[in-house]
Amino acid sequence: MNITAGEVRELIQKLTSCVDSSSRVTCSCLDVTPLQFYVLTEVKKDQPLAMQPLADRLHLAVSTVTRVVDKLVNKGLLIRSADEEDRRVVLLTLTEEGQKTVDQLIRDYDAFFNHLISRIPAEDLPGFLNGLRVIVQEVQGCCGSSFCESLTDLPDGS
Repeated sequence: MNITAGEVRELIQKLTSCVDSSSRVTCSCLDVTPLQFYVLTEVKKDQPLAMQPLADRLHLAVSTVTRVVDKLVNKGLLIRSADEEDRRVVLLTLTEEGQKTVDQLIRDYDAFFNHLISRIPAEDLPGFLNGLRVIVQEVQGCCGSSFCESLTDLPDGS
């Protein structure tokens, strides 16, 4: 099988475009944007969560995360509090409504991805997941650096 970089790029573009579109529909039912959902899921994983580690996990500036958090606080989905040891550090926790919202969204996303996974033949699933993990790991390695800079670290293919 002769696979080209262009094919991989096009497939990933189609995948991200479709998932982004699906995310907007899924999240809009609960009046949450996809980015707000990502914030809620990260806070759910590690409560209370400080702003800087949250921004790092999302590969965003703290100022961007602050704007998203402001909206989630106003919606009653997150609570801000000061760290007892360092009052300059802002900690985030889910409200009861925030917990319900993120749990519902996770159920919806899991159902969507369970459907997708069910379409992959069982014998192909381990290879698919391994390939996907490699792609995610490599893409995450490029996060935080500019795209052009990350390309200088790639082998030239010869």
